[in-house]
Amino acid sequence: MDKYYPFEINSKRILLRMNINAFWKLGDAYFQIHEMPDNSIKAYWRKGLPNIKFAECAGTIARKYFAEKQMSIRELITTDEYKKEIAKISPINEIEFLDKEANQIIDFCNIGLPDDYDKISGRDGHSYDIWIRNGKRINLWCFVHENISYVADVINLLVNKAELDEDMYSIRVQK
Repeated sequence: MDKYYPFEINSKRILLRMNINAFWKLGDAYFQIHEMPDNSIKAYWRKGLPNIKFAECAGTIARKYFAEKQMSIRELITTDEYKKEIAKISPINEIEFLDKEANQIIDFCNIGLPDDYDKISGRDGHSYDIWIRNGKRINLWCFVHENISYVADVINLLVNKAELDEDMYSIRVQK
């Protein structure tokens, strides 16, 4: 999912991963929610660069460290040098949750989405890729039906806690 901005967290287990694929002029946002060894729930996230800035950054990293070697972007993003440079421009942030918020996230992970969910197409260019610990992966556009508003509640909780622009990163419930 988040191959250009990967990160690993030492935890008991990962509960959820979510990528918000933003409008191309914005950076995507990458979230991981973990159950920690002390049983607390924490989110870790980072914001990617806008597409054009990422291309420039990848080119700069390749020239700085690998000027004599031709390599694909797939090879580049696996190098320690790439990971070190990306960490400077896209730091990993931590979010702590109140008990009520943590329970909301756990409930979502336990419920997931109905198999017959019919997604609504978005109109503003952003979408959500969500992987839940049970192995289910879902993709949503910028609107969801009212009957699964609990999904929007969790997405918007993360957007708010990360202090991302709500107009550009949040999801809306269509009634």
